Amino acid sequence: MQNRFEQVEELVIDVIEQQYKMASDNKSDNYGNIIRNCGRQLSNLIGIVLRNSYQQARMPLYHINGKDVRLADFTVKFFMELAKEKKGIDFKTLLVA
Repeated sequence: MQNRFEQVEELVIDVIEQQYKMASDNKSDNYGNIIRNCGRQLSNLIGIVLRNSYQQARMPLYHINGKDVRLADFTVKFFMELAKEKKGIDFKTLLVA
């Protein structure tokens, strides 16, 4: 279960990284819509699917950074912070442009 949980976290972080790159490049005419739609889907995945898996686990789980998983961690904001920590993504640069 721990291994699968970490794999899903890695996948979510990879998707966040790709969306960040797309927003940074700003080359697609409809990138804003794509990012909003992806954000909604990520929010559902994180807030519903991952949280339900965590609640049904019969063992303690840990994030890919080694910290204990808490119920409050299942937000896009938390995963963006995790992506920042693991991939070095600086989301503030998007606000400057």
